[in-house]
Amino acid sequence: VTSRLFGRMLKLRLIDDAVEVRTIAPAVERVSKPLLCLGDDADRIRGHHPDSSPDTNIARLRGDPIRQRESRAYLLQDVVIADGTLMTRRACTAITDAPRRSILPRSPVRLREGAFCSTYVTERYFAHWLQDGLSHELWALDRGVRPLVLPTPATRIHEQGYRSIVRLEATHVVHARVDRLWYLEDHELSDDRIARMKRVRDRLRSAVPQDGPSHVFLSRGSTGRGRVLANEAEVHTALRKRGFALLTPETSTPAE
Repeated sequence: VTSRLFGRMLKLRLIDDAVEVRTIAPAVERVSKPLLCLGDDADRIRGHHPDSSPDTNIARLRGDPIRQRESRAYLLQDVVIADGTLMTRRACTAITDAPRRSILPRSPVRLREGAFCSTYVTERYFAHWLQDGLSHELWALDRGVRPLVLPTPATRIHEQGYRSIVRLEATHVVHARVDRLWYLEDHELSDDRIARMKRVRDRLRSAVPQDGPSHVFLSRGSTGRGRVLANEAEVHTALRKRGFALLTPETSTPAE
């Protein structure tokens, strides 16, 4: 109750309650490779993802320099994790859209220290979980801190398979009280995060054989966001004739 009231009245964020702030990586400018497209394709864009910045998107498409902000880790004390929400005494933030109870039980799991490695996007998009979430967990493990994550969403059917391949495990938290919790703002493409993402990739590559097909088409299937090709069957037929292997991830295991 206090975290919700103070958060609304004083407009406090979780990071405003931090007792320590560490810089994970400094700000840096990066240049994206320009979009591969027909001459007027970029000018025909009419909309952008609601979680993105249109100006930044257009700059990326043009190959303009993009400033990546500083990445930070915030140490919070006496944090409650429940119903997809983080709560300090004076602030709260919802990570997921899960229903939130008005009254919580008095017996949460008690943890001394951990690093919270779930984010708004890792809980919604598999690619972000694979890239962001696992690289956050490496940051925690590198510092000897337990990675804490929210329960696996029903749509993330491949999580445990990928965890087995990359040999990364985290503590899934439903309701806990954490004495010392590191809260990460680590979504920028810093040198430090790039290095951790490469380590995840190296773990994946070292665990699978290198004798697969040279050309693969990934079908989105029906479990992700609805962006199925209108003429996907014809595309499949054309690619098979050109020697492509066709893969539908939702019907395959991560190892496959």
